[in-house]
Amino acid sequence: MSIVMSAKLAKMGMGLLGFLLLHVRCNGSSDIPPDANDRDASTPDSFVRMDGKIFPDGPRNPDLSADISDRGTFRPPSLFLVSTTPEGEPGDASSLACSVTSTPEGAMGPVVFFLTGATRMVAGEPIPTRQLYARNFERGDEEAVNELVSVSSDGTSPATGEIGHAESPIDSTSDGRSVYYEALSPDLVPGVDDTYWQVYSRDRETRTNGLVSQTAEGTPGDGDSGAVSTSYNGDAQAFHTIAPIFSAGFPPTFGNAVLKNQITGATLLVGRESEPYLAISGNGRFIAWRESEFIPSGGMHVFDRETDDDRTLLLTGRPHDFNGDGSLLSFSYGGWTAVINSARKGMSRLMAAPPKYAKT
Repeated sequence: MSIVMSAKLAKMGMGLLGFLLLHVRCNGSSDIPPDANDRDASTPDSFVRMDGKIFPDGPRNPDLSADISDRGTFRPPSLFLVSTTPEGEPGDASSLACSVTSTPEGAMGPVVFFLTGATRMVAGEPIPTRQLYARNFERGDEEAVNELVSVSSDGTSPATGEIGHAESPIDSTSDGRSVYYEALSPDLVPGVDDTYWQVYSRDRETRTNGLVSQTAEGTPGDGDSGAVSTSYNGDAQAFHTIAPIFSAGFPPTFGNAVLKNQITGATLLVGRESEPYLAISGNGRFIAWRESEFIPSGGMHVFDRETDDDRTLLLTGRPHDFNGDGSLLSFSYGGWTAVINSARKGMSRLMAAPPKYAKT
């Protein structure tokens, strides 16, 4: 399945236009023009597009694009390659899920996170397994630097096991310091084995790993966890889990939506029998989750941490991302991406961008 997502551009309180500023193509296909950075269109690489348009049927359909305002200050080329070696060559394997940082003003930030099986993303010996990398464009496209994010707990080698997969979300704080992802690995955090998928964090400043899917007492999840979404400063994350330890006495059949409070260390059961589609607002107050399609009531919910209130926002739809204060929520609906005013329950605007090509 094609995974294409714009990252958390709306986390910092932007309006509706902020959802559509960036187009990220995360696994390369014939939709990418063959002249883009002189790369072959079949090269399985990650591309970023930023030119004030979204493309509902790929870049080759400009007549269907929707113009938006230019809100950014970081101006990369219209289309540029992300998954390149230190020498500037395309990766030699497919690149998957992406996440992009953003500034408080809503501009594209300089760091792009991506999963890839490419073997020469950083200097040194080739890495033969899929890993999570950060590419920093702070000094421009020509001097962009790659960094291995999925590093073992002792900091000496790439993590073993499985790091992410084709549909696993990656999310980061707005400044790109901390990144959150799922993995099935025995050496990311001491005492956590590869029995279950867990949600991990990486602090790029202190160069340390953390475990998100754990109780306040430090017990790892006793079932698979993933689909993580973080607040802009990293104080809270929402994730999907089938681990009974987070179920508050309600063992899930399909999975539960859980909130991790990094200030207190506590976890909170937000939604029962949810699908692995979650979003948390930039301020960490609101969590959107989708009830399993096998539950008769179904629906897309929003949980308010301040009022402890959960309400059904729509009877359908899968949440993608909030803006900073939680007033706007983007979601997929009937094959399209839409934005809803989550405060008034009113549809703000239906965007001409199927979720196949844009996760806003």
